[in-house]
Amino acid sequence: MGKLILSVDDDRDILDCLELILPAEGYSVVTSVDPENIRADIAEYNPDLILLDIQMGAYNGLEICKELKSLDDIRDIPILILSSDDRIFEAVGKYHADGIISKPFDISGLIAAIDNFLAAKIISLPRAS
Repeated sequence: MGKLILSVDDDRDILDCLELILPAEGYSVVTSVDPENIRADIAEYNPDLILLDIQMGAYNGLEICKELKSLDDIRDIPILILSSDDRIFEAVGKYHADGIISKPFDISGLIAAIDNFLAAKIISLPRAS
């Protein structure tokens, strides 16, 4: 499989949808309904990109994003906020998210956003003639 995406959302239906869509596009996906363990999940899976909801019970995905972006070993992992919460528009500037995707999302828009961030990580190597 391709690059790995970690998606953290308290809505199991969204996670189930991502588990169907992303592998069909060539991505590996790990999902979690528990944001409390996000740092352990990052350490275990070493994701290439993180999808993060805002409202997750007692947890605020924007604050989690800001915290993750302050950590040297995590800050370079792109984080896309995937939410219907109006605070999503503060995510990039105030909370240092790399991008936003509004719920309900268009599947082609979701894939295009993910492709945009993960394609930038591909490095062309010169080929021998």
